[in-house]
Amino acid sequence: ADPTVSAQVMKISPQSPGALELLYLCNSAAILAVMDRHALWTRSARQQQQLLQQQDRDSDEKSRGTLETSLKSDVRVPLSSGHSVAANSMSTTSKNSVALELGAWWIWQWTMLLLKYGIMSVKKPGTPFMALHAAARIEGCPIPLLMLLMKAFPQQVKSPDKMVPRESMYPLHLVCRWGIHADVVTGMDPIVASRKRMAISALVREHRGGTVAVNAYGHTPLLCALESGTNWDGGLRKLVKANVTALAFRDPFSQLYPFLLAACTTATGKGVGRRYELARLSTIYELLRASPSMIQRFQWDVEWIWY
Repeated sequence: ADPTVSAQVMKISPQSPGALELLYLCNSAAILAVMDRHALWTRSARQQQQLLQQQDRDSDEKSRGTLETSLKSDVRVPLSSGHSVAANSMSTTSKNSVALELGAWWIWQWTMLLLKYGIMSVKKPGTPFMALHAAARIEGCPIPLLMLLMKAFPQQVKSPDKMVPRESMYPLHLVCRWGIHADVVTGMDPIVASRKRMAISALVREHRGGTVAVNAYGHTPLLCALESGTNWDGGLRKLVKANVTALAFRDPFSQLYPFLLAACTTATGKGVGRRYELARLSTIYELLRASPSMIQRFQWDVEWIWY
């Protein structure tokens, strides 16, 4: 791994959970409820919009005007800002709902405070705060919080980190680096490994083009994932399936293709035992299977250097 890349991550483990982890564990019900309702509102508004379009095609001007009038009182606009996603909701007189909304608002405020505090040591003065990138820098960030930030700041999914411009990391780069400083013998924490796989899947689903984006060091997310010891089922599958051309990007320092980098980096550690060895071999095989032409390209490179 590139030693110049900052390692400002918060280690999440059952033995010593971080502040953001504790916030999520103590308020998971409220966070999930906000996410569920946000998804419900978005889906409801989309369905009503589709219904309106269908009626426009089948009805005359008078019926369309009547339908639009009736829908104006029912359609709820999908939330876009982070504060709205966390705090706003449908108007209701239920005391439980009011308490939940107040709790969600405070959870959002605490989340933003913790993220801003965590990024202070590496954030360049005068640069804008980017909540999604700050969360992606936290190793093992709770997935619901990460997805909530993706919904709140969708433009940040496709943007490099402006807080640390010398690295120019996209959120996918940062997530793929989870576990890069894990113990050589014990490997990555199972909780972090599971969340890493889910986080990669969520980010790729939102922005497939991010799989071939390069940071300031010339690394793609696939190269970052390989350097952190990620195996095929641990997140590489999602990256390769989203854009197989990522396999053609060589590591700028070693000049190795991904399948060669997988053979070199995984052989140095990040886990022990027969299960680990099988996962390592499976990773190399699947990378070659996804793009067999890489063998021929590597052979041409060797012949060119030799002759």
